[in-house]
Amino acid sequence: MSDSNGTRYFRGYREYELTNHLGNVLATISDKKKPVYAGGLVSYYDADVTTAHDYYPLGMQMPGRIGYQTQGGWVSAPGSGSENSVPADITISNRTNNLPPEYTASNSIELTPGFESGTGDVFNAYITAAAAGVSS
Repeated sequence: MSDSNGTRYFRGYREYELTNHLGNVLATISDKKKPVYAGGLVSYYDADVTTAHDYYPLGMQMPGRIGYQTQGGWVSAPGSGSENSVPADITISNRTNNLPPEYTASNSIELTPGFESGTGDVFNAYITAAAAGVSS
């Protein structure tokens, strides 16, 4: 798509942050819109949600209450579903596009020598006792 000045515009490269009154980013959406059909016609459009986070009162992020969009569809972060699905050990060698935004393991999370990440890359890492079968 282009405007009258000949400037090209590509959908999906802009992201917008939706925040609460504390400034916590609850979700990010892209500039794409997804049509919802009713009776063969577009009834309305849904936002293209790329990430979602949940926070405790006063602003601390909830472990395991995060999700993000991939090419394969929506992915809930490890630890948000069945606790049996949390791996014991995770080894991370590189990251791109700030994904996944969270790592959860029951034993260890290791960054390999030579670990590479993008500029401004931020992620959370959690060791969860519940997944290891340890009662608190």
